[in-house]
Amino acid sequence: MTDPTDHERKLAEKAAERARAPKARLLHVRPSGAVLLVSMSMPDGTLVLLRVQSMDTPGLEFLADEDRSRIAGGLSTMHQRLHDGADHAA
Repeated sequence: MTDPTDHERKLAEKAAERARAPKARLLHVRPSGAVLLVSMSMPDGTLVLLRVQSMDTPGLEFLADEDRSRIAGGLSTMHQRLHDGADHAA
């Protein structure tokens, strides 16, 4: 078996960190222009509003995998609609 690459090690470390991190609860997702507005409840009870343009947005790592998947799907749909609208405007 070969040794893992640095990239593979970093991915494994991020996955382990996400597994240990307390999970936030996704409350609401809605499009607003070119971003998604995501509201979530943190484990300590605070409410957080994120403006999400990509899945690299800080704070998303606290959500469960299925919630991040919902946001990724929303971003994909939103970007497709924006792209289709630009095609029709030309």
